[in-house]
Amino acid sequence: MSIFRPLPTLTISKKKKYLQASFIKLAATSIFYVSLFLLTFSDFLNAQFDLEQRSAVKVGVASGTSLAFVILVGTAFLIDREFRRLLLGKTGILYGAVVIFYTWMGWQLFGNSIDWIRIDLSVCLWLIGGLAMFRIIANSYRPKIQLTSLVSVSTVFIYYSISLQAERMNALANAGVRERIIDWNTWAYSSLLLPLTGIALGVLCRQGWFWTISILGLVAIHLYSLGFLGATRSVTLSILTVVIFSAFGLSYRISNGVLTTTSSLKQSRRLIYLLFLIGIFLVVAVFFINFEQLFADIFQNSLIFERLFNPEHSTGRSSELRIEEAIGGLQVLQDEIEFLFGKGLGATFFSVLDYEINAFHIGILTFLLKGGLIMFGFVVFILYVKLPLLFIKSIVKPHRLDYLKRTALLTVLPGVFGWAVLLLLSGGYSQFNSLGIGFAFGAYSHIRKHGLGIFFE
Repeated sequence: MSIFRPLPTLTISKKKKYLQASFIKLAATSIFYVSLFLLTFSDFLNAQFDLEQRSAVKVGVASGTSLAFVILVGTAFLIDREFRRLLLGKTGILYGAVVIFYTWMGWQLFGNSIDWIRIDLSVCLWLIGGLAMFRIIANSYRPKIQLTSLVSVSTVFIYYSISLQAERMNALANAGVRERIIDWNTWAYSSLLLPLTGIALGVLCRQGWFWTISILGLVAIHLYSLGFLGATRSVTLSILTVVIFSAFGLSYRISNGVLTTTSSLKQSRRLIYLLFLIGIFLVVAVFFINFEQLFADIFQNSLIFERLFNPEHSTGRSSELRIEEAIGGLQVLQDEIEFLFGKGLGATFFSVLDYEINAFHIGILTFLLKGGLIMFGFVVFILYVKLPLLFIKSIVKPHRLDYLKRTALLTVLPGVFGWAVLLLLSGGYSQFNSLGIGFAFGAYSHIRKHGLGIFFE
């Protein structure tokens, strides 16, 4: 007698899992765009007003950024196991303990202002917000579209805001040549874009001409808006850093979601072809292009050229002020204990322009102010020693690293290096900086385990 085993339960189970996965993807996609709107709508509205007339636009009693943070973190915690693992694991608990310790130190030991503590705490928490945003994108439909949307909206805002500011200054015709266009909000979005751009270049430039032209076009708009119109040296050098380091990763082919170990730059046929094209270009250039005049028209007459290559004429005082600010600001660390442990979250100082501020223009020194030599040394070691050595090892000795880890390093680190350059030059300590770095950490953690597969769906 045969035993009959019906299968409806198995069929229903598969269908239920499919519906559940589809619901999660739909929810994640919707939450991402709602959060993106909440993050940016206030800045788009404020871009229409002068810098002095701007104010935070609230939704009820909370700002859009606060609501976006709650929605991102809450949703990621509910729907994503990996986010819960990272947040409740050793790394998350250690990070939380450090933040709580420095919050307590600033509040109880040094009596720092609650308002300044709240601002610093927001910067720390947005690292988690950035991680949550990546996990939301990873669970969404076609993650590369959400990544492109995030880069696109941020870039469009920069161009939109800087253009309106130029019009208000009646300087649109002379922008970048005689007038430097300054808009503080655009710098925040620029710092957010650095890690995102590195990841987007590493992913989208492998997916055909449409995606390649799209991401390179967005990078060009970013560079034009703040590099040329804004004549901002730190942004220009940071973007170039991201692009240059991304080129190394892009020289490797991708196979099954991971980078191979053979670089196209090492293939003699491609190298000969590249040199041949360069040779043709040089021949044409010598006979048909007046490079001296072209270079003068495009670069030498611009403010960014003067600020980069003739700083003694245009930015000498600016550099002096940053050094004076650093020397004066660090004097608030009055003894060896404060120098070793810092003054905690909420620590401030008076700038050389006589206003209270919580971060240095030379952003890396902010870690010394708040976390002392311990935190400062840790950040410097990671950003300027360990990560560059890992990147070099990924290129020079590719077989010595796990292939997934190597793929993650070559894809994510170019954007992190852009932030590292920014910290040395100007800024790098803000909510949007933390959002970008948290996003990069999320991307690294995912690629380290699963490769680049989700970006090719």
